[in-house]
Amino acid sequence: MRLDLTEIAQHVGKQISYRVDEPASSIEDVRVLAPIQGNLRFTNTGDLLLVRGLLHTSVELECSRCLRLFEMPLLCEVEEQVELRAIAARPFEHPQVTIVPEEGDTLFLEGNILDLTELIRQMLLVSLPIKPLHDEECKGLCPTCGADLNEGECSCERPTGHPAFAALAQLLAQMEEA
Repeated sequence: MRLDLTEIAQHVGKQISYRVDEPASSIEDVRVLAPIQGNLRFTNTGDLLLVRGLLHTSVELECSRCLRLFEMPLLCEVEEQVELRAIAARPFEHPQVTIVPEEGDTLFLEGNILDLTELIRQMLLVSLPIKPLHDEECKGLCPTCGADLNEGECSCERPTGHPAFAALAQLLAQMEEA
């Protein structure tokens, strides 16, 4: 979805609310299971165009411990700002104001046209947990045989202690023998 923000860019103090209702299939990189819904408020402060709001949906993620797919509700807080710049006009005309993204900044603006789908995609990606877990008590997979430890224990021998301290444990065992 593309929004023309020319009207708000021309009037300092102007605010526009927009109700978001994007289909789940419109977002790439994330398996979105439910429509993306919420509200966004665009505000012209004179120097900046502020975009604020909340979006919610449900996504499918892979547990970082056991690799099980699970559904997770996702709430995205949107807070973006873009610089506004006046373009010189002829005498007796109002200056034209355009939205100018800074270098390396937003990839979702082209002139005064906002690519809402790209903005939403970026907000969803930023809102995802770094290490998603289907359950806080997830036991993960056995490092030896790969069995899911949530379904039961495997027959593999578990090393005691951390492998980085194995040499120290061996040294302590030798000292106790002597």
